[in-house]
Amino acid sequence: MLLLIEIQRLVGIDSVDAWWRDVYDFYVVVLLNGRFVGRTSTKWNCMRPQWNETIAVDTSQLKHNGKNVICLRVMDANKVLSDKYLFEVQHNYDDFESNTIKEKQKVDSPHLFAVIHTALLSSVLRSKIRSIEAKHDIYKQTSQKQESKNKKEILQLRETHAKTIIFIRKNQENDMQKQLKDLKDHYEHESKLQVREFKSKISDLKIKHQEESDVKTQVHAVSLRERTDHMQRRFQDAVHQLLSIDLVKNIV
Repeated sequence: MLLLIEIQRLVGIDSVDAWWRDVYDFYVVVLLNGRFVGRTSTKWNCMRPQWNETIAVDTSQLKHNGKNVICLRVMDANKVLSDKYLFEVQHNYDDFESNTIKEKQKVDSPHLFAVIHTALLSSVLRSKIRSIEAKHDIYKQTSQKQESKNKKEILQLRETHAKTIIFIRKNQENDMQKQLKDLKDHYEHESKLQVREFKSKISDLKIKHQEESDVKTQVHAVSLRERTDHMQRRFQDAVHQLLSIDLVKNIV
Protein backbone atom coordinates (compact mmCIF):
# COMPACT_ATOMS: atom_id res chain seq x y z
CA MET A 1 0.00 0.00 0.00
CA LEU A 2 0.99 3.57 -0.59
CA LEU A 3 0.25 6.61 1.50
CA LEU A 4 -0.33 9.50 -0.94
CA ILE A 5 0.13 13.00 0.43
CA GLU A 6 -1.09 15.68 -1.99
CA ILE A 7 0.17 19.15 -1.16
CA GLN A 8 -2.27 21.60 -2.73
CA ARG A 9 -1.79 25.23 -1.73
CA LEU A 10 -0.89 27.69 1.03
CA VAL A 11 -3.14 30.62 1.92
CA GLY A 12 -3.64 33.07 4.76
CA ILE A 13 0.02 33.60 5.69
CA ASP A 14 2.20 36.69 5.48
CA SER A 15 4.38 36.02 2.44
CA VAL A 16 6.93 38.78 3.06
CA ASP A 17 9.99 38.43 5.28
CA ALA A 18 9.75 41.27 7.80
CA TRP A 19 13.55 41.41 8.20
CA TRP A 20 14.75 41.18 4.59
CA ARG A 21 11.62 42.75 3.02
CA ASP A 22 11.60 39.90 0.53
CA VAL A 23 8.86 37.50 -0.62
CA TYR A 24 9.21 34.01 0.81
CA ASP A 25 10.27 31.13 -1.44
CA PHE A 26 7.96 28.41 -0.13
CA TYR A 27 8.38 24.66 -0.24
CA VAL A 28 6.97 21.85 1.93
CA VAL A 29 8.95 19.03 3.53
CA VAL A 30 7.12 15.81 4.48
CA LEU A 31 8.29 13.87 7.55
CA LEU A 32 6.94 10.56 8.79
CA ASN A 33 7.71 9.88 12.43
CA GLY A 34 10.55 12.39 12.21
CA ARG A 35 12.03 10.77 9.06
CA PHE A 36 12.27 12.66 5.77
CA VAL A 37 10.12 11.10 3.07
CA GLY A 38 9.83 13.85 0.44
CA ARG A 39 9.38 17.50 -0.43
CA THR A 40 7.63 19.72 -2.93
CA SER A 41 9.21 22.00 -5.49
CA THR A 42 10.16 25.56 -4.49
CA LYS A 43 7.86 28.40 -5.47
CA TRP A 44 10.22 31.32 -5.88
CA ASN A 45 8.91 34.80 -5.00
CA CYS A 46 5.36 33.52 -4.84
CA MET A 47 2.90 35.09 -2.39
CA ARG A 48 0.14 32.49 -2.91
CA PRO A 49 1.92 29.23 -3.75
CA GLN A 50 0.02 26.33 -5.33
CA TRP A 51 1.75 22.99 -5.73
CA ASN A 52 -0.81 20.23 -6.40
CA GLU A 53 2.06 17.80 -5.99
CA THR A 54 1.75 14.28 -4.57
CA ILE A 55 4.35 12.60 -2.38
CA ALA A 56 4.09 8.82 -2.05
CA VAL A 57 5.08 7.05 1.15
CA ASP A 58 5.34 3.28 1.50
CA THR A 59 3.03 2.13 4.31
CA SER A 60 5.66 -0.41 5.29
CA GLN A 61 7.45 2.51 6.95
CA LEU A 62 4.49 3.00 9.31
CA LYS A 63 4.47 1.75 12.84
CA HIS A 64 1.95 -1.08 13.26
CA ASN A 65 1.72 -0.50 17.00
CA GLY A 66 1.81 3.10 18.16
CA LYS A 67 1.23 6.60 16.82
CA ASN A 68 2.29 7.54 13.26
CA VAL A 69 2.88 11.29 13.00
CA ILE A 70 2.88 12.96 9.59
CA CYS A 71 4.60 16.36 9.67
CA LEU A 72 4.21 18.88 6.86
CA ARG A 73 6.94 21.46 7.40
CA VAL A 74 6.77 24.75 5.49
CA MET A 75 10.18 26.24 4.67
CA ASP A 76 11.63 29.34 3.00
CA ALA A 77 14.39 28.52 0.48
CA ASN A 78 17.57 30.57 0.43
CA LYS A 79 20.31 30.43 -2.21
CA VAL A 80 23.05 31.76 0.05
CA LEU A 81 22.19 31.12 3.69
CA SER A 82 20.47 28.14 5.28
CA ASP A 83 16.79 27.61 4.51
CA LYS A 84 14.43 29.18 7.04
CA TYR A 85 11.86 27.24 9.06
CA LEU A 86 8.44 28.92 8.97
CA PHE A 87 5.94 26.54 10.59
CA GLU A 88 4.73 22.95 10.49
CA VAL A 89 1.53 20.90 10.61
CA GLN A 90 1.35 17.57 12.48
CA HIS A 91 -1.36 14.95 12.25
CA ASN A 92 -1.80 11.33 13.35
CA TYR A 93 -2.21 8.90 10.45
CA ASP A 94 -4.37 6.54 12.49
CA ASP A 95 -7.08 9.23 12.84
CA PHE A 96 -8.28 9.52 9.25
CA GLU A 97 -8.52 8.01 5.75
CA SER A 98 -8.87 11.24 3.78
CA ASN A 99 -8.82 14.63 5.43
CA THR A 100 -7.85 18.28 5.10
CA ILE A 101 -5.08 19.52 7.41
CA LYS A 102 -5.11 23.01 8.88
CA GLU A 103 -2.20 24.64 10.66
CA LYS A 104 -3.01 25.98 14.13
CA GLN A 105 0.33 26.96 15.63
CA LYS A 106 3.19 29.46 15.38
CA VAL A 107 1.38 31.95 13.12
CA ASP A 108 -1.97 33.73 13.40
CA SER A 109 -4.12 31.77 10.94
CA PRO A 110 -2.26 30.36 7.95
CA HIS A 111 -3.82 27.38 6.18
CA LEU A 112 -1.94 24.62 4.45
CA PHE A 113 -4.30 22.46 2.40
CA ALA A 114 -3.32 18.84 1.81
CA VAL A 115 -5.21 15.64 1.05
CA ILE A 116 -3.94 12.27 2.27
CA HIS A 117 -5.22 8.89 1.03
CA THR A 118 -4.00 5.35 0.31
CA ALA A 119 -3.43 3.41 -2.92
CA LEU A 120 -2.16 0.01 -4.01
CA LEU A 121 1.60 -0.20 -4.41
CA SER A 122 2.72 -1.92 -7.62
CA SER A 123 6.25 -3.18 -8.19
CA VAL A 124 6.78 -0.64 -10.96
CA LEU A 125 5.64 2.19 -8.71
CA ARG A 126 7.77 0.87 -5.90
CA SER A 127 10.78 0.91 -8.22
CA LYS A 128 9.98 4.48 -9.24
CA ILE A 129 9.69 5.49 -5.63
CA ARG A 130 13.06 3.97 -4.81
CA SER A 131 14.56 5.73 -7.83
CA ILE A 132 13.05 9.03 -6.70
CA GLU A 133 14.31 8.47 -3.16
CA ALA A 134 17.81 7.71 -4.48
CA LYS A 135 17.73 10.87 -6.59
CA HIS A 136 16.54 12.84 -3.61
CA ASP A 137 19.37 11.47 -1.46
CA ILE A 138 21.84 12.56 -4.12
CA TYR A 139 20.14 15.94 -4.32
CA LYS A 140 20.25 16.25 -0.54
CA GLN A 141 23.97 15.41 -0.44
CA THR A 142 24.63 17.88 -3.26
CA SER A 143 22.60 20.54 -1.44
CA GLN A 144 24.56 19.95 1.74
CA LYS A 145 27.84 20.23 -0.14
CA GLN A 146 26.64 23.39 -1.86
CA GLU A 147 25.48 24.83 1.46
CA SER A 148 28.87 24.07 3.01
CA LYS A 149 30.58 25.68 0.03
CA ASN A 150 28.31 28.73 0.31
CA LYS A 151 29.08 29.05 4.01
CA LYS A 152 32.82 28.92 3.29
CA GLU A 153 32.43 31.56 0.58
CA ILE A 154 30.44 33.74 2.99
CA LEU A 155 33.14 33.39 5.65
CA GLN A 156 35.80 34.28 3.07
CA LEU A 157 33.77 37.31 1.97
CA ARG A 158 33.38 38.41 5.59
CA GLU A 159 37.11 38.04 6.20
CA THR A 160 37.88 39.96 3.01
CA HIS A 161 35.38 42.65 4.03
CA ALA A 162 36.95 42.93 7.49
CA LYS A 163 40.47 43.14 6.00
CA THR A 164 39.27 45.78 3.53
CA ILE A 165 37.76 47.86 6.33
CA ILE A 166 40.99 47.60 8.36
CA PHE A 167 43.04 48.59 5.29
CA ILE A 168 40.76 51.56 4.56
CA ARG A 169 40.92 52.71 8.18
CA LYS A 170 44.72 52.49 8.20
CA ASN A 171 44.88 54.52 4.99
CA GLN A 172 42.49 57.08 6.45
CA GLU A 173 44.61 57.33 9.61
CA ASN A 174 47.78 57.76 7.52
CA ASP A 175 46.09 60.43 5.42
CA MET A 176 44.89 62.25 8.54
CA GLN A 177 48.36 62.12 10.10
CA LYS A 178 49.85 63.46 6.87
CA GLN A 179 47.28 66.26 6.74
CA LEU A 180 47.97 67.15 10.38
CA LYS A 181 51.72 67.24 9.70
CA ASP A 182 51.17 69.44 6.63
CA LEU A 183 48.99 71.81 8.67
CA LYS A 184 51.55 71.93 11.45
CA ASP A 185 54.36 72.71 8.99
CA HIS A 186 52.19 75.34 7.31
CA TYR A 187 51.38 77.10 10.59
CA GLU A 188 55.01 76.91 11.74
CA HIS A 189 56.11 78.49 8.45
CA GLU A 190 53.42 81.18 8.75
CA SER A 191 54.45 81.86 12.35
CA LYS A 192 58.09 82.25 11.35
CA LEU A 193 57.14 84.66 8.56
CA GLN A 194 54.99 86.67 10.97
CA VAL A 195 57.84 86.80 13.52
CA ARG A 196 60.26 87.97 10.83
CA GLU A 197 57.80 90.61 9.65
CA PHE A 198 57.26 91.78 13.22
CA LYS A 199 61.01 92.01 13.85
CA SER A 200 61.43 93.91 10.60
CA LYS A 201 58.75 96.41 11.67
CA ILE A 202 60.40 96.85 15.07
CA SER A 203 63.76 97.46 13.38
CA ASP A 204 62.19 100.01 11.04
CA LEU A 205 60.56 101.76 13.99
CA LYS A 206 63.90 101.86 15.85
CA ILE A 207 65.64 103.34 12.80
CA LYS A 208 62.88 105.90 12.38
CA HIS A 209 63.00 106.79 16.04
CA GLN A 210 66.80 107.12 15.87
CA GLU A 211 66.53 109.36 12.82
CA GLU A 212 63.93 111.53 14.55
CA SER A 213 66.17 111.72 17.63
CA ASP A 214 69.16 112.72 15.48
CA VAL A 215 67.12 115.44 13.79
CA LYS A 216 65.93 116.80 17.13
CA THR A 217 69.53 116.73 18.44
CA GLN A 218 70.79 118.58 15.40
CA VAL A 219 68.02 121.21 15.73
CA HIS A 220 68.82 121.66 19.41
CA ALA A 221 72.54 121.97 18.66
CA VAL A 222 71.86 124.62 16.01
CA SER A 223 69.66 126.51 18.44
CA LEU A 224 72.37 126.37 21.13
CA ARG A 225 75.00 127.56 18.66
CA GLU A 226 72.84 130.46 17.56
CA ARG A 227 72.18 131.49 21.16
CA THR A 228 75.91 131.23 21.95
CA ASP A 229 76.80 133.37 18.93
CA HIS A 230 74.17 135.90 19.93
CA MET A 231 75.51 136.09 23.49
CA GLN A 232 79.08 136.44 22.19
CA ARG A 233 78.03 139.32 19.96
CA ARG A 234 76.28 141.06 22.84
CA PHE A 235 79.33 140.53 25.01
CA GLN A 236 81.59 141.99 22.35
CA ASP A 237 79.24 144.94 21.91
CA ALA A 238 79.33 145.55 25.67
CA VAL A 239 83.13 145.39 25.70
CA HIS A 240 83.30 147.87 22.83
CA GLN A 241 80.98 150.21 24.67
CA LEU A 242 83.09 150.00 27.83
CA LEU A 243 86.24 150.64 25.88
CA SER A 244 84.64 153.64 24.15
CA ILE A 245 83.61 155.10 27.51
CA ASP A 246 87.16 154.76 28.91
CA LEU A 247 88.65 156.46 25.88
CA VAL A 248 86.29 159.41 26.24
CA LYS A 249 87.15 159.81 29.89
CA ASN A 250 90.85 159.76 29.12
CA ILE A 251 90.43 162.40 26.49
CA VAL A 252 88.44 164.67 28.72
